[in-house]
Amino acid sequence: MIYFILANSSLLFFYLMYVLFFKNLTFYQLNRTYLVSALIVSFLLPILQFIDLGIDRTMFVAMVELPVTDLVYDQQTESNAQSFLNSIDWIFWIYTIGCLILGIRFIGKLISLKRTFTEAEKSNSSFSFFHRIVIGSEVADSALIYKHEEVHYKQGHSVDVILVELLRIFNWFNPVFYFYLKEIKFQHECIADAICAKENKVYYAELLVANAMQVTPSTLSHHFSTNSYLKKRIMNLFKKQSNKTSQFRYAFAIPIIFVISVISLSCNDKTPESLESANNPIDSYQQSSANLSENNVVDSAQKEITFEEVEIMPVPAGGIDAFRLWIGENYKYPQAAVDAGVKGTIEVNFVVEKDGSLTDFKIIRDLGHETGKALVDLLKESRKWSPGIQNGRPVRVEYKLPVRLDLTNQ
Repeated sequence: MIYFILANSSLLFFYLMYVLFFKNLTFYQLNRTYLVSALIVSFLLPILQFIDLGIDRTMFVAMVELPVTDLVYDQQTESNAQSFLNSIDWIFWIYTIGCLILGIRFIGKLISLKRTFTEAEKSNSSFSFFHRIVIGSEVADSALIYKHEEVHYKQGHSVDVILVELLRIFNWFNPVFYFYLKEIKFQHECIADAICAKENKVYYAELLVANAMQVTPSTLSHHFSTNSYLKKRIMNLFKKQSNKTSQFRYAFAIPIIFVISVISLSCNDKTPESLESANNPIDSYQQSSANLSENNVVDSAQKEITFEEVEIMPVPAGGIDAFRLWIGENYKYPQAAVDAGVKGTIEVNFVVEKDGSLTDFKIIRDLGHETGKALVDLLKESRKWSPGIQNGRPVRVEYKLPVRLDLTNQ
Protein backbone atom coordinates (compact mmCIF):
# COMPACT_ATOMS: atom_id res chain seq x y z
CA MET A 1 0.00 0.00 0.00
CA ILE A 2 2.77 2.44 0.96
CA TYR A 3 4.58 1.59 -2.28
CA PHE A 4 1.55 2.51 -4.42
CA ILE A 5 1.02 5.74 -2.49
CA LEU A 6 4.66 6.80 -2.92
CA ALA A 7 4.87 5.78 -6.59
CA ASN A 8 1.65 7.47 -7.70
CA SER A 9 2.25 10.58 -5.61
CA SER A 10 5.73 10.88 -7.14
CA LEU A 11 4.32 10.59 -10.65
CA LEU A 12 1.75 13.27 -9.87
CA PHE A 13 4.44 15.69 -8.65
CA PHE A 14 6.64 14.99 -11.67
CA TYR A 15 3.73 15.62 -14.03
CA LEU A 16 2.74 18.85 -12.28
CA MET A 17 6.33 20.06 -12.59
CA TYR A 18 6.26 19.16 -16.28
CA VAL A 19 3.08 21.18 -16.83
CA LEU A 20 4.46 24.19 -14.94
CA PHE A 21 8.02 24.32 -16.29
CA PHE A 22 8.62 22.12 -19.35
CA LYS A 23 5.43 21.65 -21.36
CA ASN A 24 5.79 24.85 -23.41
CA LEU A 25 9.47 24.35 -24.20
CA THR A 26 10.50 23.23 -27.67
CA PHE A 27 13.00 20.67 -26.37
CA TYR A 28 10.83 17.77 -27.48
CA GLN A 29 13.47 15.08 -27.02
CA LEU A 30 14.22 16.33 -23.50
CA ASN A 31 10.50 16.46 -22.74
CA ARG A 32 10.11 12.86 -23.86
CA THR A 33 13.16 11.82 -21.84
CA TYR A 34 11.79 13.62 -18.78
CA LEU A 35 8.36 12.00 -19.03
CA VAL A 36 9.72 8.48 -19.49
CA SER A 37 12.39 8.93 -16.81
CA ALA A 38 9.84 10.35 -14.36
CA LEU A 39 7.65 7.32 -14.95
CA ILE A 40 10.50 4.89 -14.30
CA VAL A 41 11.89 6.79 -11.31
CA SER A 42 8.44 7.08 -9.71
CA PHE A 43 7.99 3.31 -9.68
CA LEU A 44 11.60 2.33 -8.92
CA LEU A 45 12.65 4.67 -6.11
CA PRO A 46 9.90 3.53 -3.70
CA ILE A 47 11.46 0.05 -3.88
CA LEU A 48 14.14 1.44 -1.55
CA GLN A 49 11.75 0.80 1.32
CA PHE A 50 12.09 -2.95 0.73
CA ILE A 51 15.89 -3.16 0.33
CA ASP A 52 17.97 -4.29 3.28
CA LEU A 53 20.52 -1.49 3.72
CA GLY A 54 21.84 -2.67 7.07
CA ILE A 55 25.65 -2.81 7.25
CA ASP A 56 25.83 -5.70 9.68
CA ARG A 57 24.55 -8.94 8.16
CA THR A 58 24.77 -10.89 11.43
CA MET A 59 21.95 -13.40 11.87
CA PHE A 60 21.05 -14.49 15.37
CA VAL A 61 18.56 -17.19 16.22
CA ALA A 62 17.70 -17.80 19.85
CA MET A 63 14.90 -19.96 21.20
CA VAL A 64 12.39 -18.16 23.42
CA GLU A 65 9.35 -20.07 24.69
CA LEU A 66 6.14 -18.12 25.14
CA PRO A 67 3.66 -18.94 27.93
CA VAL A 68 0.93 -21.44 27.11
CA THR A 69 -2.10 -19.82 25.52
CA ASP A 70 -5.41 -21.41 26.51
CA LEU A 71 -8.19 -21.17 23.94
CA VAL A 72 -11.88 -21.37 24.77
CA TYR A 73 -14.09 -22.50 21.92
CA ASP A 74 -17.13 -20.30 21.29
CA GLN A 75 -19.35 -21.60 18.50
CA GLN A 76 -21.04 -18.24 17.91
CA THR A 77 -17.71 -16.38 17.73
CA GLU A 78 -16.29 -18.98 15.39
CA SER A 79 -19.28 -18.67 13.10
CA ASN A 80 -18.90 -14.90 12.94
CA ALA A 81 -15.17 -15.13 12.30
CA GLN A 82 -15.79 -17.30 9.29
CA SER A 83 -18.47 -15.05 7.82
CA PHE A 84 -18.00 -13.72 4.33
CA LEU A 85 -17.87 -10.04 5.33
CA ASN A 86 -15.05 -10.65 7.81
CA SER A 87 -12.97 -12.86 5.56
CA ILE A 88 -13.03 -10.84 2.35
CA ASP A 89 -10.66 -7.97 1.74
CA TRP A 90 -12.94 -5.69 -0.27
CA ILE A 91 -10.20 -3.18 -1.06
CA PHE A 92 -8.09 -5.95 -2.61
CA TRP A 93 -11.00 -7.16 -4.73
CA ILE A 94 -11.90 -3.69 -5.96
CA TYR A 95 -8.28 -3.16 -6.98
CA THR A 96 -8.10 -6.59 -8.66
CA ILE A 97 -11.34 -6.05 -10.59
CA GLY A 98 -10.05 -2.68 -11.79
CA CYS A 99 -6.81 -4.30 -13.00
CA LEU A 100 -8.76 -7.02 -14.82
CA ILE A 101 -10.97 -4.47 -16.58
CA LEU A 102 -7.98 -2.38 -17.71
CA GLY A 103 -6.09 -5.52 -18.72
CA ILE A 104 -8.98 -6.77 -20.87
CA ARG A 105 -9.33 -3.29 -22.37
CA PHE A 106 -5.62 -3.27 -23.26
CA ILE A 107 -5.87 -6.67 -24.95
CA GLY A 108 -8.90 -5.36 -26.85
CA LYS A 109 -6.82 -2.44 -28.13
CA LEU A 110 -4.16 -4.81 -29.42
CA ILE A 111 -6.75 -6.94 -31.21
CA SER A 112 -8.38 -3.83 -32.69
CA LEU A 113 -5.01 -2.52 -33.83
CA LYS A 114 -4.23 -5.78 -35.61
CA ARG A 115 -7.54 -5.51 -37.46
CA THR A 116 -6.78 -1.89 -38.36
CA PHE A 117 -3.52 -2.85 -40.04
CA THR A 118 -5.33 -5.05 -42.54
CA GLU A 119 -8.06 -2.50 -43.29
CA ALA A 120 -5.98 0.68 -43.59
CA GLU A 121 -3.79 -0.18 -46.57
CA LYS A 122 -6.45 0.92 -49.06
CA SER A 123 -7.39 4.17 -47.33
CA ASN A 124 -5.84 7.57 -46.60
CA SER A 125 -4.60 6.38 -43.18
CA SER A 126 -0.98 6.39 -42.15
CA PHE A 127 0.31 5.14 -38.82
CA SER A 128 2.94 2.97 -37.17
CA PHE A 129 3.32 0.57 -34.28
CA PHE A 130 6.80 -0.67 -33.40
CA HIS A 131 8.43 -1.75 -36.69
CA ARG A 132 5.16 -1.97 -38.63
CA ILE A 133 4.42 1.11 -40.77
CA VAL A 134 1.23 1.47 -42.79
CA ILE A 135 0.86 4.10 -45.51
CA GLY A 136 -2.52 4.08 -47.25
CA SER A 137 -2.64 4.02 -51.02
CA GLU A 138 -4.55 7.32 -51.12
CA VAL A 139 -2.09 9.24 -48.93
CA ALA A 140 -0.43 12.31 -50.47
CA ASP A 141 3.38 12.53 -50.42
CA SER A 142 3.76 9.07 -48.99
CA ALA A 143 7.57 9.37 -48.94
CA LEU A 144 7.55 12.26 -46.44
CA ILE A 145 4.88 10.63 -44.31
CA TYR A 146 6.83 7.38 -44.31
CA LYS A 147 9.84 9.33 -43.04
CA HIS A 148 7.67 10.70 -40.23
CA GLU A 149 6.47 7.25 -39.18
CA GLU A 150 10.00 5.90 -39.49
CA VAL A 151 11.09 8.34 -36.78
CA HIS A 152 8.55 6.76 -34.42
CA TYR A 153 9.90 3.32 -35.23
CA LYS A 154 13.61 4.13 -34.98
CA GLN A 155 13.26 6.02 -31.69
CA GLY A 156 11.08 3.34 -30.10
CA HIS A 157 8.12 5.58 -29.37
CA SER A 158 5.78 2.59 -29.19
CA VAL A 159 7.79 1.30 -26.22
CA ASP A 160 6.91 4.48 -24.29
CA VAL A 161 3.22 4.03 -25.05
CA ILE A 162 3.19 0.37 -24.02
CA LEU A 163 5.06 1.20 -20.80
CA VAL A 164 2.45 3.81 -19.84
CA GLU A 165 -0.42 1.47 -20.74
CA LEU A 166 0.98 -1.42 -18.69
CA LEU A 167 1.61 0.73 -15.64
CA ARG A 168 -1.86 2.23 -15.98
CA ILE A 169 -3.37 -1.26 -15.69
CA PHE A 170 -1.92 -1.69 -12.20
CA ASN A 171 -2.46 1.94 -11.21
CA TRP A 172 -5.87 2.51 -12.77
CA PHE A 173 -6.99 4.59 -9.79
CA ASN A 174 -4.55 7.38 -10.73
CA PRO A 175 -6.17 9.75 -13.29
CA VAL A 176 -2.83 11.34 -14.16
CA PHE A 177 -2.08 8.39 -16.48
CA TYR A 178 -4.78 9.61 -18.89
CA PHE A 179 -3.05 12.98 -19.32
CA TYR A 180 0.38 11.37 -19.22
CA LEU A 181 -0.36 9.16 -22.22
CA LYS A 182 -1.74 12.04 -24.28
CA GLU A 183 1.24 14.25 -23.50
CA ILE A 184 3.89 11.66 -24.25
CA LYS A 185 2.24 10.84 -27.60
CA PHE A 186 2.12 14.55 -28.43
CA GLN A 187 5.85 14.86 -27.75
CA HIS A 188 6.42 11.89 -30.06
CA GLU A 189 4.61 13.72 -32.85
CA CYS A 190 6.52 16.94 -32.21
CA ILE A 191 9.82 15.05 -32.40
CA ALA A 192 8.90 13.52 -35.76
CA ASP A 193 7.51 16.84 -37.06
CA ALA A 194 10.68 18.72 -36.12
CA ILE A 195 12.82 16.23 -38.04
CA CYS A 196 10.60 16.00 -41.13
CA ALA A 197 9.71 19.70 -41.47
CA LYS A 198 13.24 21.09 -41.56
CA GLU A 199 13.23 21.77 -45.31
CA ASN A 200 9.78 23.35 -45.73
CA LYS A 201 7.60 24.01 -42.71
CA VAL A 202 4.77 25.57 -44.70
CA TYR A 203 4.45 22.58 -47.03
CA TYR A 204 4.63 20.19 -44.09
CA ALA A 205 1.84 22.07 -42.28
CA GLU A 206 -0.32 21.93 -45.42
CA LEU A 207 0.34 18.20 -45.63
CA LEU A 208 -0.80 17.76 -42.03
CA VAL A 209 -4.08 19.49 -42.79
CA ALA A 210 -4.56 17.56 -46.05
CA ASN A 211 -4.14 14.24 -44.26
CA ALA A 212 -6.25 15.09 -41.23
CA MET A 213 -8.59 12.20 -40.51
CA GLN A 214 -12.06 12.30 -39.06
CA VAL A 215 -11.80 9.06 -37.09
CA THR A 216 -10.68 8.46 -33.53
CA PRO A 217 -7.12 7.11 -33.63
CA SER A 218 -5.90 4.14 -31.70
CA THR A 219 -4.23 5.05 -28.43
CA LEU A 220 -1.45 2.56 -29.14
CA SER A 221 -0.37 3.43 -32.70
CA HIS A 222 1.10 6.70 -33.98
CA HIS A 223 -1.03 8.40 -36.64
CA PHE A 224 0.53 10.96 -38.97
CA SER A 225 -2.30 13.47 -38.60
CA THR A 226 -5.06 13.53 -35.98
CA ASN A 227 -7.58 16.21 -35.13
CA SER A 228 -6.72 16.12 -31.43
CA TYR A 229 -3.09 17.15 -32.02
CA LEU A 230 -3.30 18.95 -35.37
CA LYS A 231 -3.64 22.56 -34.22
CA LYS A 232 -0.97 22.31 -31.55
CA ARG A 233 1.44 20.53 -33.91
CA ILE A 234 1.11 23.24 -36.57
CA MET A 235 1.58 25.94 -33.95
CA ASN A 236 4.72 24.20 -32.67
CA LEU A 237 6.15 24.02 -36.19
CA PHE A 238 6.32 27.81 -36.34
CA LYS A 239 6.94 28.39 -32.65
CA LYS A 240 10.08 30.26 -31.64
CA GLN A 241 12.69 27.86 -30.34
CA SER A 242 13.23 27.95 -26.60
CA ASN A 243 16.42 29.49 -25.27
CA LYS A 244 19.07 26.86 -24.57
CA THR A 245 19.51 28.16 -21.05
CA SER A 246 15.97 26.93 -20.38
CA GLN A 247 17.36 23.42 -20.39
CA PHE A 248 18.57 24.03 -16.86
CA ARG A 249 14.93 23.88 -15.76
CA TYR A 250 15.09 20.12 -15.97
CA ALA A 251 17.42 20.20 -12.96
CA PHE A 252 14.35 21.13 -10.90
CA ALA A 253 13.50 17.42 -10.92
CA ILE A 254 16.56 16.58 -8.81
CA PRO A 255 15.04 17.82 -5.50
CA ILE A 256 11.93 15.70 -6.15
CA ILE A 257 14.10 12.62 -6.70
CA PHE A 258 15.94 13.39 -3.46
CA VAL A 259 12.70 13.82 -1.50
CA ILE A 260 11.25 10.57 -2.89
CA SER A 261 14.45 8.73 -1.94
CA VAL A 262 14.38 10.13 1.60
CA ILE A 263 10.71 9.24 2.07
CA SER A 264 11.28 5.72 0.70
CA LEU A 265 14.24 5.20 3.03
CA SER A 266 12.25 6.53 5.97
CA CYS A 267 9.71 3.76 5.29
CA ASN A 268 12.50 1.18 5.22
CA ASP A 269 12.63 -0.73 8.51
CA LYS A 270 15.97 -2.29 7.52
CA THR A 271 18.10 0.86 7.66
CA PRO A 272 20.39 1.76 10.60
CA GLU A 273 18.14 4.75 11.38
CA SER A 274 15.12 2.51 11.80
CA LEU A 275 17.04 0.40 14.28
CA GLU A 276 17.47 3.35 16.61
CA SER A 277 13.69 3.79 16.74
CA ALA A 278 13.38 0.20 17.91
CA ASN A 279 14.97 1.02 21.28
CA ASN A 280 11.64 1.27 23.03
CA PRO A 281 10.88 0.16 26.60
CA ILE A 282 9.99 -3.52 27.02
CA ASP A 283 8.14 -5.25 29.78
CA SER A 284 9.56 -7.59 32.35
CA TYR A 285 8.69 -10.62 30.25
CA GLN A 286 11.07 -9.67 27.41
CA GLN A 287 13.81 -8.72 29.87
CA SER A 288 13.51 -11.98 31.76
CA SER A 289 13.72 -13.92 28.48
CA ALA A 290 16.98 -12.24 27.44
CA ASN A 291 19.29 -15.05 28.62
CA LEU A 292 19.80 -17.11 25.49
CA SER A 293 21.84 -20.08 24.35
CA GLU A 294 25.36 -19.62 23.00
CA ASN A 295 26.86 -20.23 19.53
CA ASN A 296 23.65 -19.33 17.75
CA VAL A 297 24.99 -16.37 15.79
CA VAL A 298 26.23 -16.68 12.20
CA ASP A 299 27.24 -13.77 9.98
CA SER A 300 27.39 -13.60 6.18
CA ALA A 301 30.87 -15.17 6.21
CA GLN A 302 29.50 -18.12 8.23
CA LYS A 303 31.74 -17.15 11.19
CA GLU A 304 30.38 -18.13 14.60
CA ILE A 305 29.91 -15.33 17.15
CA THR A 306 28.76 -15.95 20.71
CA PHE A 307 26.15 -13.82 22.48
CA GLU A 308 25.04 -14.43 26.02
CA GLU A 309 21.89 -12.32 25.70
CA VAL A 310 19.87 -10.16 23.33
CA GLU A 311 19.81 -6.55 24.43
CA ILE A 312 16.30 -5.87 23.13
CA MET A 313 13.89 -8.71 22.52
CA PRO A 314 11.33 -8.63 19.69
CA VAL A 315 8.00 -7.14 20.72
CA PRO A 316 4.67 -7.81 18.97
CA ALA A 317 2.35 -4.89 18.31
CA GLY A 318 0.68 -4.11 21.63
CA GLY A 319 2.90 -6.47 23.61
CA ILE A 320 2.95 -10.20 24.30
CA ASP A 321 -0.37 -10.23 26.15
CA ALA A 322 -2.12 -8.48 23.25
CA PHE A 323 -0.53 -10.97 20.85
CA ARG A 324 -1.82 -13.95 22.83
CA LEU A 325 -5.26 -12.35 23.10
CA TRP A 326 -5.25 -11.83 19.32
CA ILE A 327 -4.53 -15.53 18.84
CA GLY A 328 -7.37 -16.48 21.15
CA GLU A 329 -9.85 -14.24 19.32
CA ASN A 330 -8.85 -15.20 15.79
CA TYR A 331 -7.86 -18.86 15.90
CA LYS A 332 -10.19 -20.77 13.56
CA TYR A 333 -11.01 -24.20 14.90
CA PRO A 334 -10.98 -26.86 12.17
CA GLN A 335 -14.42 -28.46 12.02
CA ALA A 336 -12.84 -31.92 12.12
CA ALA A 337 -11.17 -31.04 15.44
CA VAL A 338 -14.47 -29.77 16.87
CA ASP A 339 -16.25 -32.97 15.80
CA ALA A 340 -13.50 -35.14 17.30
CA GLY A 341 -13.44 -33.19 20.59
CA VAL A 342 -9.64 -32.97 20.66
CA LYS A 343 -7.77 -32.01 23.81
CA GLY A 344 -4.12 -31.14 24.31
CA THR A 345 -1.37 -28.69 23.39
CA ILE A 346 -0.09 -27.77 19.95
CA GLU A 347 3.31 -26.12 19.52
CA VAL A 348 4.56 -24.03 16.63
CA ASN A 349 8.03 -22.54 16.23
CA PHE A 350 8.51 -19.34 14.23
CA VAL A 351 11.27 -16.81 13.64
CA VAL A 352 10.93 -13.05 14.09
CA GLU A 353 13.04 -11.72 11.23
CA LYS A 354 15.21 -8.61 11.27
CA ASP A 355 12.37 -6.65 9.70
CA GLY A 356 9.87 -7.88 12.31
CA SER A 357 8.00 -10.27 10.03
CA LEU A 358 7.25 -13.85 11.12
CA THR A 359 8.74 -16.68 9.05
CA ASP A 360 10.05 -20.27 9.22
CA PHE A 361 6.92 -21.79 10.77
CA LYS A 362 7.38 -25.33 12.06
CA ILE A 363 4.71 -27.46 13.71
CA ILE A 364 6.50 -29.16 16.61
CA ARG A 365 3.45 -30.76 18.24
CA ASP A 366 0.07 -31.33 16.64
CA LEU A 367 -3.26 -32.80 17.75
CA GLY A 368 -4.24 -33.79 14.25
CA HIS A 369 -7.28 -32.60 12.31
CA GLU A 370 -5.16 -29.64 10.96
CA THR A 371 -5.08 -27.90 14.35
CA GLY A 372 -1.40 -27.05 13.87
CA LYS A 373 -1.94 -25.82 10.33
CA ALA A 374 -4.73 -23.52 11.52
CA LEU A 375 -2.32 -21.91 13.99
CA VAL A 376 0.35 -21.46 11.32
CA ASP A 377 -2.19 -19.89 8.96
CA LEU A 378 -3.14 -17.43 11.69
CA LEU A 379 0.48 -16.52 12.51
CA LYS A 380 1.12 -15.71 8.85
CA GLU A 381 -1.47 -12.92 9.17
CA SER A 382 0.24 -11.38 12.20
CA ARG A 383 1.38 -7.77 12.10
CA LYS A 384 5.13 -7.15 12.15
CA TRP A 385 6.95 -7.15 15.47
CA SER A 386 9.62 -4.74 16.61
CA PRO A 387 12.79 -6.72 15.76
CA GLY A 388 15.29 -8.03 18.27
CA ILE A 389 18.39 -5.86 18.67
CA GLN A 390 21.93 -6.96 19.56
CA ASN A 391 24.88 -4.53 19.47
CA GLY A 392 22.73 -1.98 17.71
CA ARG A 393 21.87 -4.37 14.87
CA PRO A 394 18.72 -6.42 14.19
CA VAL A 395 18.88 -10.15 14.84
CA ARG A 396 16.62 -13.11 14.13
CA VAL A 397 14.94 -14.62 17.17
CA GLU A 398 13.11 -17.94 17.22
CA TYR A 399 10.02 -18.40 19.37
CA LYS A 400 8.05 -21.44 20.50
CA LEU A 401 4.33 -20.84 20.86
CA PRO A 402 2.33 -23.47 22.80
CA VAL A 403 -1.46 -23.31 22.51
CA ARG A 404 -3.72 -25.52 24.60
CA LEU A 405 -7.05 -26.70 23.16
CA ASP A 406 -9.87 -28.44 25.01
CA LEU A 407 -12.88 -29.36 22.89
CA THR A 408 -13.94 -32.40 24.89
CA ASN A 409 -17.07 -30.64 26.18
CA GLN A 410 -18.28 -29.40 22.82
